[in-house]
Amino acid sequence: MPGDYPIRVADASMKLQTKLQSAVAEVVGAFINKARASNPFGDIEWDDIVWEVPNKARASDGRTVERIWFTAAFVAKSTRANAVAFPGPFGDFVKAYACHIERQNPEGLSTLYHNIQVRAFRYLYAAFGNTRQNPWEVRPAHFDVAIGECQKREERSSAYRIGVALAAIANTMDEYRLCEVRLNWVNPIRRDTTDGGIQQWKVGQEAKERRNKKLPTSALVETVGAISNRDDLSDSDLVRQRAMELCVCCGFRPCELLTLHVKCWIEEPQLDEYGQPMLGPGGKPAIRYGIRNVPAKRGFENTQIKWLPTVMVDVAKRALSDIKKVSEPFRKIARFMANRPGRTLLPEPWHSASGEELLSLADVYQVVGLSAADALGSAREFVQDAGITVVSLVQDRMKVTAVSKWELEQHLVERSGGETVFPAEQAHHELKDCLFVFPINFFHSIRASLNGTATLMKYGQFRDCFVGRATSKSIFERLGYRDEAGRPLKVTAYQFRHWLDTMAEDGGMSQIEIARHFGRKDIGHNAAYNQMTGLELAESIHKKRTKGKVQGPVTEAALKIKDPKRRSEFIISSTVTAHPSDIGICEHNWSATPCPNGRKCIACDTHTLEKGNPDHIARTQKLKSEAEEYVELARQETEDGTTGANNWLEFQKLTVERCDAALAVHNDASIPDGTLVELPSLRRFEDVNDNGNQSSSESETQADEE
Repeated sequence: MPGDYPIRVADASMKLQTKLQSAVAEVVGAFINKARASNPFGDIEWDDIVWEVPNKARASDGRTVERIWFTAAFVAKSTRANAVAFPGPFGDFVKAYACHIERQNPEGLSTLYHNIQVRAFRYLYAAFGNTRQNPWEVRPAHFDVAIGECQKREERSSAYRIGVALAAIANTMDEYRLCEVRLNWVNPIRRDTTDGGIQQWKVGQEAKERRNKKLPTSALVETVGAISNRDDLSDSDLVRQRAMELCVCCGFRPCELLTLHVKCWIEEPQLDEYGQPMLGPGGKPAIRYGIRNVPAKRGFENTQIKWLPTVMVDVAKRALSDIKKVSEPFRKIARFMANRPGRTLLPEPWHSASGEELLSLADVYQVVGLSAADALGSAREFVQDAGITVVSLVQDRMKVTAVSKWELEQHLVERSGGETVFPAEQAHHELKDCLFVFPINFFHSIRASLNGTATLMKYGQFRDCFVGRATSKSIFERLGYRDEAGRPLKVTAYQFRHWLDTMAEDGGMSQIEIARHFGRKDIGHNAAYNQMTGLELAESIHKKRTKGKVQGPVTEAALKIKDPKRRSEFIISSTVTAHPSDIGICEHNWSATPCPNGRKCIACDTHTLEKGNPDHIARTQKLKSEAEEYVELARQETEDGTTGANNWLEFQKLTVERCDAALAVHNDASIPDGTLVELPSLRRFEDVNDNGNQSSSESETQADEE
């Protein structure tokens, strides 16, 4: 029975000599037993070396089956021929761990994530020296050896991910007592700046080079624009060019773009804050335009509309129109297959023929739409590869090879796949309702499109057009567009996503609006896409200050200056550089002096709040809660006469006051979300002496005023 998992010891000569060893072995056995009894991956053969799990990606990713390979050997590509299983209890533990982390995540984990965990186990098993198989015998030293070997074999970013996986394994073993000793193992590899560290590091030559890779150059943007106006593009290039234009307009993720509904265009009257129609130029009702899409990250419960800036409306409208025009014949095939399962549209006169009719190889060549010079040879190869039953037919007193129309039609339907566009938890619309529907081989550089097939355009087909690969040239290379060094240009959809995000930041769009527009599940993810430098962020603050969109004493002083030139100089000098913090924006000029309030941003007078930012609000609330606890502790220490406790007490009181002032700004309904607000200056910690009274400098200042 699955519930009676035996406690097996890898070394037959070894016995569990202590109660601790026996107890831990039983806990590990129960851990494995639970996974075997209720496998979250469904009906899976436990002992199989590879688990085929339900597809969690959209059809545009091009994967029909997702696999988790439980192999101990390091190979370039896992196959059943080269697969080497983890032996004994160790192999069962690896599978049980996969089940455990899958159950821990309500939305499930990607197969890529699971395969990374298995890769971490490979390094850990190799650290055993392949002499032991009992997972409960693992020690911290084995993890150290594993990560050391990983650093030799992997790139820094990959090694960091393996280190994270190893740390998660160690934490799980500690939490559930699956090991004889406590591991307390921490990943020693720091996160590489190219693997998410960009959220912290945005200065220096390395940051500059990384930013340049993330953003498209001006020449590249101009080139994409030039190609968009050409009238000599093939249908396959035209579709992909128009798809890239939609990325420029809206910043789609590729999987969101390629799964658009054919009726995604939205037009509706624009309403004011009172719900009344607004008027545009000439007194006509103002219309806003958008594109409905299904967001990829936790936004798939409800569809989302990306509203277009006015300058992009015509570009988006033309792009959708051209794509619809090219894809309409193939969407018609998809609709036919959906309404008549097992059948598809074929060229006449074969479509009207009976399913039992036999078709010669010459007929197959024309029905399928093959294009090779050797008609009979290519048709014969197609039939053989498809596994279609071949019979003999007499035509003009000659024996010829033939196949049934029904079986050929069935094969074309199967090649189309009738694929589910979205994973089960994201189900929205079917293939027949999608915009990017084309036949098999439509984007192939040599092969002809197969008649009677309809499938979703894949991300690889989209990317190859603008990046190219060994077997196919990019559209830039084919049309002769090169950079200054003479190399073919390249661009990805994500570069325009970074580009639009950075422009939104520069234009003053609030973090909530940016996260909502780009379909992000967490506002904190904005930072990874914001490629603004400190100087660019400071320049955006200058623009807002000039327009009065920054509230505070500096802005008030600037607006009182009548001379435009002097006002501009004052505003520029007020903020030389800036960078995001966990509670707002720091405007301290780090290039001039070190920060005197490092890690004490809430007590700093050169800090600006971004009203309504939920992450900043949460962090401020946490700071206040902690400071209130410290106030009580410091008050007790002060009463007990502890030296220096009064200083600590005053600083914590100051922190609470500053947090209250910041939260008051965030809760002020009269201030629009996204507005920058300079926090009013409160009592400074350094102005409080050891007795909690005014400092001598402050007393002298008051005496002078009197």
